[in-house]
Amino acid sequence: MPNLFIRQEQDTHTLAITFPGLHYSCDKPLLYYPSKLILERGGDILQLQTDYTRPDYQFAPRQEQLNWIYGDAQSALLAGRHQRQYEKLILIGKSIGTLALAGSLSADFDIDVAAVWITPLLYQPPVVDAARSFDGPALFLVGTGDPTYIPDVLQQIQESTGAEVLVVKDANHSLEVPGDTFRSLAIIEDVLLVISRFLDEI
Repeated sequence: MPNLFIRQEQDTHTLAITFPGLHYSCDKPLLYYPSKLILERGGDILQLQTDYTRPDYQFAPRQEQLNWIYGDAQSALLAGRHQRQYEKLILIGKSIGTLALAGSLSADFDIDVAAVWITPLLYQPPVVDAARSFDGPALFLVGTGDPTYIPDVLQQIQESTGAEVLVVKDANHSLEVPGDTFRSLAIIEDVLLVISRFLDEI
């Protein structure tokens, strides 16, 4: 599976794995800059470069698609955790990558795990079920202009888990405001400040 592994020269006890969106790679702002924050804090990063736009995935039955995503997530976990003796794992998923994040949380962990859900697919039962049952530190980043944002569902998750939530008014599925570049840039800064605080607290 294509990936980029960024390894610290010094020893570290933290690994972050980023699961990209369908058309949102790890080089785009919502994944690129959080990775920079983790690197600045001395963690290793495993960035997946999955491509779920390929026809054999797109035309596969729904359950086969889910199994494909879960298989990729489990492979990433296995490969990443073999790099060092980590004590902390940070899972970051964007959009369809939140399905991979959800699949990852089904594993049995013997280390601390935190989850960052960026524009999660809240209409997908596997995402909602995993988010509601996860008892580790969690952060949700959503926009009111994103059709995947379902306020009642997110409120239920927050109430049952105590997860942190940032809701960005008018922001779309990329947490941008179409036609307003400067506000979109300001949103990215706000998002990074929230993620930075979250990383400092876990």
